[in-house]
Amino acid sequence: MSVETSFIGGNVATNAGGSKVIKYGNTAHHILGLEMVMPDGEIVEYGGKRRKDSSGYNLLQLFIGSEGTLGIFTKIYVNLIPQPGKVVDLLVPFESVEKAISNVAPLMVETKSLPSGIEFIDKKSIYYASKYTGMKLPYQDEVESYLIVQYEATSLQEIEELYEKGGKALQKNGAKDVFIADNRSNSEKIWRMRRNWLESLKAVDPYVPTGDVVVPTSKIPEMMKYINEVSNEFKIDIPVAGHAADGNLHPAPLKPKNLPPNEWKTLSEEILGKIAMKAAQMGGAISGEHGVGFIKKELLKKTKPKQYKWMQEVKEAFDPNNIMNPGKLF
Repeated sequence: MSVETSFIGGNVATNAGGSKVIKYGNTAHHILGLEMVMPDGEIVEYGGKRRKDSSGYNLLQLFIGSEGTLGIFTKIYVNLIPQPGKVVDLLVPFESVEKAISNVAPLMVETKSLPSGIEFIDKKSIYYASKYTGMKLPYQDEVESYLIVQYEATSLQEIEELYEKGGKALQKNGAKDVFIADNRSNSEKIWRMRRNWLESLKAVDPYVPTGDVVVPTSKIPEMMKYINEVSNEFKIDIPVAGHAADGNLHPAPLKPKNLPPNEWKTLSEEILGKIAMKAAQMGGAISGEHGVGFIKKELLKKTKPKQYKWMQEVKEAFDPNNIMNPGKLF
């Protein structure tokens, strides 16, 4: 996870999400205003400390997720919210990916509550994270995937009610077990595996790229099946972790040992491109939270041709000389 290397400017530039989107929304939901240096050098402010503004087009939202192609952020007005008083994490093993994902919607419906996050991690990811951290999760050799469900509340009574209802719903719907971490020490043990996911893969392959696709939550099992097919086609491991509550998956293909890095760059882009195109065909998108950048601009053009044309026209209107982050998005 990028929690230790994440900065507010990049968050706004890509409209980043994370593990708590299901409850709190994306970055865009928390930005009240921006001060920007425009391509012509003018300093302009959009939005501000005010809470409401319905006077014309919402230009503020246009710049969030623009990846630096329309101007430079020099001031960001952020809506802050209080930290929760109580936090509890549930580690939930499942015998299949399908069972894990099929629990997401019923969990919220049956408990009439919204977790702050529902993370997903597959068996391959657990294998590498376990080797890296020296930790082992319960049922690790028997199950195919885990959910990490997090609840937040203001009081001990409220948090206990939430995790008791959640645990019962999960077990009723096919969880192999439910492990409750109701203190910081136990929570850290659960999250250590997930947060060290990418580092554990880098220990095996320093060149590992991470994909970033999003699909409707109900399509995650189908997406995972397709990723497995791609893995078999190219004869490589593709561990996957992500945010189950919003359908955002991060496939990470691992380089074959004898393949030169320059050849791997081309091949890995082909692999992640196939996965991204499949996500778009399933009603998802080629990027859930990392943005388009240099690598995905052709995919953006293919999957959203009409929107891509409109984006080009917006870019031309604000930056006719193409001096802001040239090569990004377009």
